[in-house]
Amino acid sequence: MKRLMDFLIDVVGRLPTTNARIAVTLLCMLATATVYLASKTWEPSWEWLAFLVTMAGVDVAQFAAKRMTHRTGGTPEDPPAPPTP
Repeated sequence: MKRLMDFLIDVVGRLPTTNARIAVTLLCMLATATVYLASKTWEPSWEWLAFLVTMAGVDVAQFAAKRMTHRTGGTPEDPPAPPTP
């Protein structure tokens, strides 16, 4: 059991969260579209569509924040990193 827990902690610790969030959101959107197109009678609720749009917005915000901190070398409030020679 300890080996399993160590493995899970190691895998989850290295999981790229931004990529995982975007992948889950895209899979939910794809599944919703597939069910909608395959079924002639089912329509997604407005609440579900609003949830998908909200999740996509959070994904974009997290992606942009990560790129901003990666570019500057720290948090957005930190001064830019010195150029490397």
